[in-house]
Amino acid sequence: MLAGRNIFLLNPSTDGIAALSYGRNRVQYDALSTDSRFDKAILDEIIEIMIEVYVMRADIKVSGKVIPYQLVRHRLDCYDQMLMEYVLFSLQDNPSKVGNIKQYLLATIINAPATESNYYRNQVNHD
Repeated sequence: MLAGRNIFLLNPSTDGIAALSYGRNRVQYDALSTDSRFDKAILDEIIEIMIEVYVMRADIKVSGKVIPYQLVRHRLDCYDQMLMEYVLFSLQDNPSKVGNIKQYLLATIINAPATESNYYRNQVNHD
């Protein structure tokens, strides 16, 4: 099993399925996919984008800025069930029409670890 194995040591050309399994385990996919508060199809799309970024191993452009792969890697390493729930809630709360949904999801995924604490603090301050 991949528990404790660094996903970034996987060979991107042969270990895509292993990376997908690792990503699902990391965010407690089974629990989230059966949680009635979330849309399983959206969860699947988010994980698919995350794995795509994992195996690219390159800098990526997010919201018009190039993000170094090492920072992307660090942020994706932060993911667990709670952070994925934050992403799913954030997507549900967005009332705006999104033009490029993949770029929007990518920005949400990459920026979530840097904004999660402030989001929850803001929620508490307004309750």
